[in-house]
Amino acid sequence: MNTLQLKNLIRTYSMLLFMLLLFSCNAQKEEPRIVEISSGVLVSGENYMYDNNSLFYLGGNKYSLRHKALYDINGALIKLLLYKSEGEIEYNRKEILEDEKLIEYTGFPLKQNWVYKKNKLVDENGKIKIDKEIDNFLIVDKDRITTFYKVSN
Repeated sequence: MNTLQLKNLIRTYSMLLFMLLLFSCNAQKEEPRIVEISSGVLVSGENYMYDNNSLFYLGGNKYSLRHKALYDINGALIKLLLYKSEGEIEYNRKEILEDEKLIEYTGFPLKQNWVYKKNKLVDENGKIKIDKEIDNFLIVDKDRITTFYKVSN
């Protein structure tokens, strides 16, 4: 094999390797992220003490939400909703940052980095085992409180 053929062969293999690397990087799907966290209780019958705006239907069940946190795709809390018997109370990011007790009260993080992997939510601080998955919601039941983690599409 002469030098010119060797150079052409190396060039061809390099081009194929580059294309393979390029396509494999594009094919990697970004991990699903959590964009909403809600907590509530399962409603049995019509005996609940909260506003109708708190009602949430999923998987044939009716829940009465207590709190809902909305996050941007980077995991920063942008809106917090509290559901009370007198109605829904909404807080924007600025109001949330001004009142540390809101985050304490709901137990939702100001910044979250949960990633969904193999029936678990994972971040740098640990893991949460998922009890059920319905549509794009991951559900955790603990002490009669249900927490819903909405996954980005």
